[in-house]
Amino acid sequence: MEAGKKDLELEMFSVFVFALGMIISAVLLFTMVYYVISFYDLESDHVNPTELCSNLNELVIPEYAIHAAMSALFLLTLHIFPSLWNAPLVAWHYQQYTERRHWYDPTEIFRRLPDHKRECYVKLASLRGELCRRMQHFPISASFVKSIADLMQTRRVY
Repeated sequence: MEAGKKDLELEMFSVFVFALGMIISAVLLFTMVYYVISFYDLESDHVNPTELCSNLNELVIPEYAIHAAMSALFLLTLHIFPSLWNAPLVAWHYQQYTERRHWYDPTEIFRRLPDHKRECYVKLASLRGELCRRMQHFPISASFVKSIADLMQTRRVY
């Protein structure tokens, strides 16, 4: 009986990580949309390059950390496909961080703007694909949790 309860707790944690990953993916997706809008504001001279870089640099490290933590959680709960899906982006973030190219520099922002926009579009596509895939599989996970809750009520497993 105790082994069944541990399996149940592991499955519930796995579903929780899956739902948390969906929320984190949505937040990261909206962050990338903010980046793209900010770059277009810079192109149309609605924002100062120093101000833009200051605003975006505040988001870089949290974005990298949240994405790496989400990928690590997927790996720990044996969600292999999401782990593999996120691996190239986590490797890219790691490379950017170790080579000190993760900061936006106000003196080089106009020269590197096409590269920054391309990077944002790739991240947008990746996060959108990940979020859509999770949204397709989330009803399956939610129905699993409901069936487990029903099972616990009928058998009084606490």
